[in-house]
Amino acid sequence: MKCAVVIAPLLVGLAVALGGCMPKPLIQPLGPAALGQSVEARQQVTVHYRGHTRSLQVALRVVPDDLTLVGLSAMGQRVFTLGWNGHAIERGRGLKSAKRIPAKRILADLELAYWPLPALRQALTDPDVHLQQLGNTRTLWRGDTLLWIAYRASGDPWHSRLTIYDVRLGYRLDVEPLAFNIPTSSDKP
Repeated sequence: MKCAVVIAPLLVGLAVALGGCMPKPLIQPLGPAALGQSVEARQQVTVHYRGHTRSLQVALRVVPDDLTLVGLSAMGQRVFTLGWNGHAIERGRGLKSAKRIPAKRILADLELAYWPLPALRQALTDPDVHLQQLGNTRTLWRGDTLLWIAYRASGDPWHSRLTIYDVRLGYRLDVEPLAFNIPTSSDKP
């Protein structure tokens, strides 16, 4: 399977660093079908938080009835697994120990960066929060306060370098695409 590193490595790394409670997700996580396509991707993610930098690879597979996110070490060993079918979250090895990072938070950040705007706007949990996109930049605001921003080098989110900054938590995430595939119905998982 060709796979992707996305936002989960950052959040897993922050579980230890934050040491406190995290703000609730800004959206109610959507089901995998809301992406509107099936994808498999692999990306290198670099997390910047309070002067510390960490890198990890994550494999992402999204089909209409399932999302699987796998964190990989530099040696390619599985660090964590997260499954989501739109109704129930399945935590595999690794995420159980990161209890300060709710799985819904990981899913929400992933979806904010990659899912279509119309679906995301309907999933916002706070009526005072609004999501905007101008060119290659996507922002989330509460009134005049910037909460979250993502910008990419080009309009294609899966083939472009992506930078995410969560203003509330103070982290930056640099996502470098490594591989991408749109599976056909005959592809095996």
